[in-house]
Amino acid sequence: MSHLTRIHLNPARAKHLLASPQRVHAAVAAAFPPAEPGTTAAHRTLWRLDDTGTGHYQPTLFIVSASPPELTHIVEQAGWPRLASSEHPGWATRPYTELLEHLRPGQTLRFRLTANPTHSPHQRTGRSPRIPLTTPSTSSAGSSTEAPKPGSPSPPAGTSPPPTPPCPRTTRSPWPATRRSPSPGKATAVAAAA
Repeated sequence: MSHLTRIHLNPARAKHLLASPQRVHAAVAAAFPPAEPGTTAAHRTLWRLDDTGTGHYQPTLFIVSASPPELTHIVEQAGWPRLASSEHPGWATRPYTELLEHLRPGQTLRFRLTANPTHSPHQRTGRSPRIPLTTPSTSSAGSSTEAPKPGSPSPPAGTSPPPTPPCPRTTRSPWPATRRSPSPGKATAVAAAA
């Protein structure tokens, strides 16, 4: 992952795109060339949709990728295409390594994590199914058992770990929850529980 990209979206034009995380995922995937036939995808991307407005809603899409993305389709569909030019295409991409080089051991960082906590019970035959952790107690237990793995530092000896964030099901999602309607092929939006 060597590039960090930011694109501000036009809230009025981005409604269709922002209505579904699958649409955002597809738009991000379309920003990179397809893999050669017979090979697996050479790129893996991380993306996050954030509200960076102060006093007003300003959706911003952040992408971390191995190569610079081509986001013209997102600017045309959900950005400000009239403001785009060859010098300023409507998004900004910078080297991610500069940010990583500024990190120092012991430095404290703040970040938000959006995750889908799951558990995979061990089975003797075949692949174990992923089971969602849906209650605050099980998701808290899941995050505390995962922390010692590589990439997740544990707190220094003699200190208590930071409080565990609430279960994702207890927080409000930017996307509406959906459920199947009686007629096939249609979904109905329902209000998310607060």
